[in-house]
Amino acid sequence: MNRYQFNYKKLYTQLDKERKEKKLSWTALGRELGVAPSTLKRTAIGKPMEADGIRAMVAWLHSAPEDFIYSTDNSMIPKAMKRAPKSNDKVSRFDKIALFNFLNDKRQTNNLSWREVAEKIGNVSVRMLKNLYKGGRISIDLAISIAGWLGQSIESFTYDSKK
Repeated sequence: MNRYQFNYKKLYTQLDKERKEKKLSWTALGRELGVAPSTLKRTAIGKPMEADGIRAMVAWLHSAPEDFIYSTDNSMIPKAMKRAPKSNDKVSRFDKIALFNFLNDKRQTNNLSWREVAEKIGNVSVRMLKNLYKGGRISIDLAISIAGWLGQSIESFTYDSKK
C-alpha cells in the first residue's frame, strides 16, 4: 500500500458544498473547471484520477492537493506550496518530466537502483518510474506517492500553460 493516499471523499464533499453555494450544476462546474462531468463523478466514487483534473478541482476550492492527502503510516505530508493567483488564460499542468528528473537525481545521489526506489515508494513498479521521463498524464495517487517520498509539494512539479 502507498504511504500517502488521496482523500477523494473529502474533495467531493467540498466540491459539492461549494457547487451548491454557487448554484452550479455538475455540468456547469465541469465547464468552469475545464474537466469532464465524468471526472467529477469519479471523485464521488473514489476511483483513481489524473493529477491535472484533481489540481483544477483543488485550485477552484482555493486549496492545494496536500490538503486532501493523508498518511497511512503517520509519515509527514510535504507542506503545500503557496499557489500563484489564478489566471483565466492559463492552466497549471503536472510536469512528469520534472518529477522524473528530481526522482532520478535523488536516486543517483543516494546510490539506489530503480528497484530500491520503487520498494521505498511502495506499490509502484520500476517501469512506472522509468516511464515518467516520457511526460504525459499521471494519476494523482502515483504523483503524491512519489512527491511524498521526495518530500516535495505537488506544486513543485507543475508549470503554467495556455488553456
